[in-house]
Amino acid sequence: MDTLRASPALTALAPVRDQPKVETNNFDAVRLFAAFLVLGSHHLFLSGMTQPKPTGNTLGEVAVMIFFVISGYLISQSWYRDPHIVRFIMRRILRLWPALAAATVLIALVCLPITTLPWRLFASDALHHFVAR
Repeated sequence: MDTLRASPALTALAPVRDQPKVETNNFDAVRLFAAFLVLGSHHLFLSGMTQPKPTGNTLGEVAVMIFFVISGYLISQSWYRDPHIVRFIMRRILRLWPALAAATVLIALVCLPITTLPWRLFASDALHHFVAR
């Protein structure tokens, strides 16, 4: 029999539990740095200026390498947290596929009014070429 319950007065005096700890890291700062490198690289390219190659690679190439390193680390961390292959693959699919589908539809809708191709040819050949390659 569970007749002993804490009264509301005792519950109010119970110590408040600390908020869950938020892990802090600098991934956002590194991502922001890489995004600025991409912006700088695109600015220089579109302005027709020569891009500096401090490491033998353009700023944009360095940024892409940074993004791949961060992504590899975070995906590995996800696997180590829960090394179940089906759940891991489903998480990857559910994280990537909705954005890919939305971007593909959006690009198709934006490109449709500006293309010179007839709708049938655009929807079959050009869109397939864009998605498949």
